[in-house]
Amino acid sequence: MKLLKEKSRGIIFVITSVVAAVALILPPPDGLTIAGYRALIVFGICGVFWVAHVLPLAITSLLAMVLLPVFGVLDTATTYSLFGNKAVFFIIGALILSTGIVQSGLSERIAIYVLRRADGNPRRILRGVYALALVASFIMPIHAVAAMLLPILIRITRWLELTPRKSQFGKALMFSLVWGSLSGGVATFLGGGRNILAVTMLEESTSVTIGFMEWIIAIMPISILIGIIGYILIHTLFNIDVEHTEKLQEELEKSHKKIGKLQDAEKKMLVIVAATITAWVFFSDVIGLANIALLAVVVLFMSRVVEWKDAEKHVHWGVVLMYGGAIALGVAMEQSGAALYITQNIIDILPVQPWIILISLMVVTLLLTELISNSAVVAMMMPVGLSLALSYGIHPIAITYVIAVAAGFAFMLPMGSPSNALAYETRFFNMKESIRYGGLMNIVALGGLILGMLVWWPILGITVIA
Repeated sequence: MKLLKEKSRGIIFVITSVVAAVALILPPPDGLTIAGYRALIVFGICGVFWVAHVLPLAITSLLAMVLLPVFGVLDTATTYSLFGNKAVFFIIGALILSTGIVQSGLSERIAIYVLRRADGNPRRILRGVYALALVASFIMPIHAVAAMLLPILIRITRWLELTPRKSQFGKALMFSLVWGSLSGGVATFLGGGRNILAVTMLEESTSVTIGFMEWIIAIMPISILIGIIGYILIHTLFNIDVEHTEKLQEELEKSHKKIGKLQDAEKKMLVIVAATITAWVFFSDVIGLANIALLAVVVLFMSRVVEWKDAEKHVHWGVVLMYGGAIALGVAMEQSGAALYITQNIIDILPVQPWIILISLMVVTLLLTELISNSAVVAMMMPVGLSLALSYGIHPIAITYVIAVAAGFAFMLPMGSPSNALAYETRFFNMKESIRYGGLMNIVALGGLILGMLVWWPILGITVIA
């Protein structure tokens, strides 16, 4: 099976390369410059490679960095300067900060504390897991949240002797981790790099930007609403088939005693995180989000909370490479006119109302993010979405919110998000259940986002029409 997959990837690589080579020989269609035409070719190559997983996501992004100057879309200096965009360094800072939260032991202490408060009550335990996943993803990337909570959940399932695939409570625990983290991961810039990537692409294309607190005000109420409905769904869909939880409470008490008093590293981490978030909220306009993130990282290392070997081990450097290439490709699509050309053809085929455009972008983004990396989805959808905003007079901030948030809602398939993939590997639920229940949650998320767009954003002054 693995050999077959490798063979199919090789076939896709060859076919895509041949089609791209032929396309380069042909003249550009009417209304599209040579640079725009070649940008479209690079976009097509990357899109196929991202969807088919022909190459690792980061390597596909690096390929875009090479092809853009080689094909004459952007000059070399411009292309590589985009890789050093402030969004990339903000993401690096956020990833290292989340490493500090886990490495210091603070994350496990908080998790044990919350679960101990449940006093062995299964419903309270479930509520605690869901709330932890939701709130933790406000300040940590969802893969870090999953890495933090999953070992504890696995211990809980062993203490309670839950049987994979059969235990309803086991299923509920795993879906709580997935749905909680995904619902919360859209609420801030810290829950996933896709959010800051979308904001950066907006700023590069339109000079309009979205602040740290501005994003929270617009999206967190939607995030919490979707999270609450998801929690209610879990209680509705799964029976609590656990009666005796005395051993669980005993083990949690043992874990609490083993952790002991708050350590110096944890105290330092608390201060650093609190100071960093405060600076992002109140001083980001003056200092800059990326600058604050990197200053926090410097303090983190000066305080000896994190060693470089920890950052090397826990930070997903491939993710950083992915964002750098995605930003460059998005700028190339916008500056060359390729994105505008695509949207003009969409308009000619399907002239519709602006609010229908936004809902269509939500649906397409949500479907794509189930199959490929959410950052790749943002890289593909933002240039098209911003050009549609220009053509239809749609508020570009509304476009950014719609695409970035919908890209975070990969509730259905394990390959859509790290938390879903890790939870699926525990074998407490199967693919059929993941699709069925996750699809239901996708509908909830879509409804919540539409409600936010039509009701909440206009209150904030963000209307569909710019």
